[in-house]
Amino acid sequence: MSHLRPRHHFSPQVGWINDPNGLIRIDGVYHLFYQANRDTLVHGPMHWGHATSTDLANWTEQSTALYPDETGQCFSGSAVAATEGRVAAALGADDGVLLFYTAHRNLPEGGYVEDQAIAVADRGLTRFSKFSGNPVLPTPGPRDFRDPKVIWHARTSRWVMVVTHGQAIGIYSSPDALNWMAESEFGAGEGRHGPGPWECPDLFPMQIDGTGETVWILIVGLGNGHISGGSGTQYFVGDFDGHVFRNRNSIDTELFMDWGRDFYATQSFSGMEDEDPLVIAWMSNWRYANHTPQAGFRGSMTLPRRLKLSVTPQGLRLVQKVDPGAAVAFERLDVTTTTSAMASPAGPAYRLEFNWAGKVGDRMALSLFGQSNPVLSVQRTDDGYAVTALREAQPSIAGECDFAMSFAISLTHGAPLDIDVFVDHGLVEIGLANGLHWFSNLYFPHDPAGRVQVNV
Repeated sequence: MSHLRPRHHFSPQVGWINDPNGLIRIDGVYHLFYQANRDTLVHGPMHWGHATSTDLANWTEQSTALYPDETGQCFSGSAVAATEGRVAAALGADDGVLLFYTAHRNLPEGGYVEDQAIAVADRGLTRFSKFSGNPVLPTPGPRDFRDPKVIWHARTSRWVMVVTHGQAIGIYSSPDALNWMAESEFGAGEGRHGPGPWECPDLFPMQIDGTGETVWILIVGLGNGHISGGSGTQYFVGDFDGHVFRNRNSIDTELFMDWGRDFYATQSFSGMEDEDPLVIAWMSNWRYANHTPQAGFRGSMTLPRRLKLSVTPQGLRLVQKVDPGAAVAFERLDVTTTTSAMASPAGPAYRLEFNWAGKVGDRMALSLFGQSNPVLSVQRTDDGYAVTALREAQPSIAGECDFAMSFAISLTHGAPLDIDVFVDHGLVEIGLANGLHWFSNLYFPHDPAGRVQVNV
């Protein structure tokens, strides 16, 4: 096995992978669809790849689900069981699964058109058929009109779709999943905007931890312009009545699911009623995704994370924890942080949990892969911690791709600071402050199982 192949983060056997889409759990099986191109190692004509798991730690790649045709490439979208709501008889869904995707069509004169389309699958997600009447929602005008996420909104007894509207999110509704009407748009002046469109929206309700009060989370991808550089994921906490999403924070509040460089196109699983939401993201960044080292495949997903919504001094914030089913698969690595310490993993997939307090002015540095340069540096401050994620340049990735990083945030947090580190063949996801803050970054070490060192 290539040293680039992660053990518990899903990666395709061959070819290219980017956005997760169509995430659904049905009859005890987790289905992960994703943007795929088996024929090249760069972004190209988009298909829907497909993988399944029963434990979220071990994935089985299935046959390609959706292929490009005369209507266009099959860009990102979502999946939902037809039994969740009313479905037009013309779709022929019965008790199957509806797959909503963007039909992306390049124009001979240049540019492209994006429409929303439907495919229907059987309940076991083994057979897929595109609806003959596609598109079900032609573009209303924006050049970037893609990535439909569809849910059943019980209060208004309608399907709701959130979809890219350039640098905003369009909200649509349908009584039968076939006939759609515009409801509203969210995003002008809200949160963070970059030079490109907002992408890969998601919308779902959550209860505030310990209160029972329901609010709504709107997840939005920044294709470019994320706070740490390139692509990344922001979110909004608000209220949704089936027609309009209203932000509970000021319009200039910026909330991020991950401060790292490699956490994008985040999507939640459908079919998770009465459970904490479960999300997966693409573990790469559009600044360099087409140029990372490869071994017959290029790209992977993050570990699946469970979400809670907690009250903090700064307001309502998402708390994320790697799902226990995936976390238990990692070797536990123990270190002491009262003095500098070293440890040697038994293999390239392991988990490291520890607390660090220190005195004001003290520093802690975490190094991985037998390297002396740290991937994480923490300094104790008067009111918390200054945290910096670091990554050296990668010789095989051109400098203009901006792979090297040194990105810092300040945390207002009491002592000690808990640190939870998942390492999988150079894929590193670090949770801080009981899951309030995450750094997810790619590394390409020569020795993925190299020594771990904590310097205090």
